[in-house]
Amino acid sequence: MDRAAAVWADLGGATFLNFAGHAAMPRAAVAAACASAALKGRPVGGDTASFFDTSERVRSSLAQLLDARAGEIALTTGAGPSAAIVALGLSWGPGDEVLVLEGDFPVHWATWAPMEAREGLKVKAVRREGDVVDDVLQALGPKTRLVSISHVGFDDGALLDAGRLCAECRRRGVLVLLDASQSCGAVPLRVQALGADFVVGVGYKYLLGPWGLGFLWTSAERWAAMRPAPWNWLSQEVRVFSELNFANPAASVEAKRWDAAQMTGPYNINLAAFAASLDQVVAWGPEQVFAHVHQLIERLFSGLPAVCRPTSPRRAGERGPFGCFAAADDAGTDDLYAALQRERIIVSRRGSAIRVAPHLLNDAADIDRLLAVANDLAGARQETSI
Repeated sequence: MDRAAAVWADLGGATFLNFAGHAAMPRAAVAAACASAALKGRPVGGDTASFFDTSERVRSSLAQLLDARAGEIALTTGAGPSAAIVALGLSWGPGDEVLVLEGDFPVHWATWAPMEAREGLKVKAVRREGDVVDDVLQALGPKTRLVSISHVGFDDGALLDAGRLCAECRRRGVLVLLDASQSCGAVPLRVQALGADFVVGVGYKYLLGPWGLGFLWTSAERWAAMRPAPWNWLSQEVRVFSELNFANPAASVEAKRWDAAQMTGPYNINLAAFAASLDQVVAWGPEQVFAHVHQLIERLFSGLPAVCRPTSPRRAGERGPFGCFAAADDAGTDDLYAALQRERIIVSRRGSAIRVAPHLLNDAADIDRLLAVANDLAGARQETSI
């Protein structure tokens, strides 16, 4: 992976294994951000003829990754704002029920809980007791309107059988909002095959982009049925700045209508970086990333000392692009996490586990370095206990 590693800046000896937290942004994306910032510093070369090029480039790249139409994708500032568009855009009746998974990433609860007071709907948290899909399906009731759930669990890396869940929900007339923040870019996604009604995600994880960007996909039919709402004045059905209507504009008939404000133009520094990041993600393809990171996580799990155990599914088909493990108790996990930090091995502490999220930047030597720290600490603890 030497050529892939060259895509990123030199990390000064650190071993970076935290792409599920905040991905390292490629050199090309950093350069694009700097070029946009320089242009904003001297705004004398902003070509109004190509004003919409960057946003359309981003939309096109996301469409390739999702196997969708570009016109079905809105560019937002994150998964939360994307889910909020859905929450506020659907029509609700008193007592309509939304299911979320207990312990899922808080974007789901934060989106739907306020809607209880606003719209009179009810939010029900489904307890994880066995197979997640079975748990959710068993919780469906006559008033269930929507299931809001993550494609990959942030705390254990479990990959949802989204196809089975969505097919059953559709059969029962229940909508599904799927959060692909921990999968898009590193797990092959085909939205039509998945069958979800809405897919949201962020840009700063496996899409390798900056903080503050995201997306929302839904079909053209669902977009057309959304409730009227204010829209961004730039989101007109034009491709050239000079054609914008400043008197009585009409919103785009496509998903662009729901773009976040100012999600276009040569001076949007985040958007410029995101476009460059997505170029690289598309060039590699999620299939290559998925296969590579699965090999590394298998190496991790196979080499853990006996006092540590994987907390992610062991079967590759049930696991997303990262893996989690823990020591015998929380104190041991805390000690191991601190030891990894001292050695500048960058991972995440999530719940009672340590999350390891590699990418094409990483190779077997990076995993072996982590394992050396884990095995050394386990050996030292064993010696002190004798």
